[in-house]
Amino acid sequence: MLVVRRDGTAAGPVSVDYAISGGDAEPGADFAGPDAGSLTWADGDGQPKTLEFDIENDGLAESAESFTVMFSNPSGATFTGNTTATVTIAANAAANAAPVAVLAQASPSPRTRV
Repeated sequence: MLVVRRDGTAAGPVSVDYAISGGDAEPGADFAGPDAGSLTWADGDGQPKTLEFDIENDGLAESAESFTVMFSNPSGATFTGNTTATVTIAANAAANAAPVAVLAQASPSPRTRV
């Protein structure tokens, strides 16, 4: 699971596109989930959104693997930091934890980060 937060005020609608890009984890073999789409927040919605990925057991003895989620085309918000989030699949499935990405609120709200 990747948690995506809207930072700053919850005033105004916000959306952002996302797509899986790169990494050494193979879709369909190491993980399953959405490969692209959009996340949207309605006016007043400050709740985090999640992208859920199922970890697949491909039966191979491997070290940790990862893939990248790229964010683009923000509407109603701006990026003030990274536009990617790296999801690492630990070699030990019990060690997997959800990373968090942050989408900044549109001006004139306080300066925030991604």
